[in-house]
Amino acid sequence: GGIFRARLRVDGFVSIDAGTVTTKPLQFEGGNLYVNSVGAVSVEVLSNVGQVLGTSTVSGDSLRHKVTFGGKSLRKLAPKGLVSLRFTVMGTGSLYSFTMR
Repeated sequence: GGIFRARLRVDGFVSIDAGTVTTKPLQFEGGNLYVNSVGAVSVEVLSNVGQVLGTSTVSGDSLRHKVTFGGKSLRKLAPKGLVSLRFTVMGTGSLYSFTMR
């Protein structure tokens, strides 16, 4: 027997480890997108008709990757605050969560 300590990553109890996932249309008030991920993850911002408004890729290990799209924030791409996001997890990457602030 013994005493052990387990430590979980923030929001790390579930992840997307391969493939693509698209959110339903999301209404947001903040101006920035943050991603909790490990490895390479591609992010596309889609309009309400499915048109790609911007694309970015984050890599490495961070609880708060700040995602910009060619130097533009999420708010600049979608001033009305209504978008869908398409995440593609590449290689051995993992996507844990995202936040719009």
